[in-house]
Amino acid sequence: AQSYTLLHGTPTPLMADLTGTRIEASQPISVFSGNTAAVIPQNYSAADHLIEQLPPVSTWGKQFLTQPLATRTGGDTVRVLAHQDDTLVFINDVHISTLAAGQFYETILTTSSSIRTSKPTLVAQFSNSTSFDGTLGDPFMMLVPPVEQFQSDYTLSTPTTGFDVNFANLLVPNIAVASLRYDGAAIPTSLFSVIGSSGFSSISIPIGVGSHRFTSDAPFGVSIYGFDSDESFGYLLRSMHYQLRPRPSFCL
Repeated sequence: AQSYTLLHGTPTPLMADLTGTRIEASQPISVFSGNTAAVIPQNYSAADHLIEQLPPVSTWGKQFLTQPLATRTGGDTVRVLAHQDDTLVFINDVHISTLAAGQFYETILTTSSSIRTSKPTLVAQFSNSTSFDGTLGDPFMMLVPPVEQFQSDYTLSTPTTGFDVNFANLLVPNIAVASLRYDGAAIPTSLFSVIGSSGFSSISIPIGVGSHRFTSDAPFGVSIYGFDSDESFGYLLRSMHYQLRPRPSFCL
């Protein structure tokens, strides 16, 4: 096996943005996108490392849900990337952008939100630099799975050291909120917030260090993340059961 690294710009916190680059291969490959030291948004501090494995465009979706990261008071940066021309982007049922292939729309979301697009897109949620809102944490990047890739049973884990402040964000169908279980225990339904007309509700809950299981009677979304002084981590779980075609295509 071999690898190839494409570097654009100089290795500083203000490296050039490769978003919108299209990658095609004659055989199955894995593609990772990120930044060695990103500040989010620009002109804030401090910088941190970003990386995510990218799903092929054949697995992109059109309906997404986001929940603000706990403790961050200024909201989170969210980016929506289009693969096709004339891609309409709606946030909370309001049309806010029309994208060409390779273009992206970026905004700060401060509330639980529904994102819909007329054609398949890739959505990423970013933790902002600590100086953005003066709270504990720093940049990380996590891809937001489309609703159709939600599952009903997850086991996930925090790092065992380095992060004592950890949370889970849950995005659950309204009809299944009462069935949700965290390590076998119910979460009071009164703590959930309805996400507009999406049919889903959301919640952020603190979780302890180690492994945890979340289950529900219907597919739902879950992410875990944590903060420390100028440090952070975060990832969303998604169903990645797909068959790469002989000529896979990616867009980052």
